[in-house]
Amino acid sequence: MSFMVSITRGTMAMDADKARALKEGYDLVKPRVRAFVTLFYGRLFAAKPELRVMFPASLSFQKEHVARALAMIATHADTLHEIGPHLREIGDRHSCYGVNSEDVTLFRRVLLDTFFLFLPAHWTTDMAEAWEEALEFVESQMIDAMPRGADRAARWAA
Repeated sequence: MSFMVSITRGTMAMDADKARALKEGYDLVKPRVRAFVTLFYGRLFAAKPELRVMFPASLSFQKEHVARALAMIATHADTLHEIGPHLREIGDRHSCYGVNSEDVTLFRRVLLDTFFLFLPAHWTTDMAEAWEEALEFVESQMIDAMPRGADRAARWAA
């Protein structure tokens, strides 16, 4: 693979071809991002129904956040390390809602599957690899920020 990820330092360098493929994938989704995110949440809750109770009845706010996150990843495809602190903040905040590392991994997997389903005629191997690499970085940053063990228990008690 042509990328470098250092989970402990929060850096990632994606080569120009991968960054371009990632942006191309996003550009295909962007005009119909609301439909994409709706499909994503349907698939996420089908994969793990117990996640649904973590969300309000209306998913409008969450859908907008996911749409903005996709745009942020595409915008920073060649400089993902710059959004590492923001991703860690998101991971920390989501842990307060009861999200755990397995949920973040599921989110990544379902998101990748949604790209494939949403863009069947246009989704390329290069796009899939680029998004996989970027989302692995996102996942690692979020999970690294989540409290573990006693820290997590203490946080819930607070």
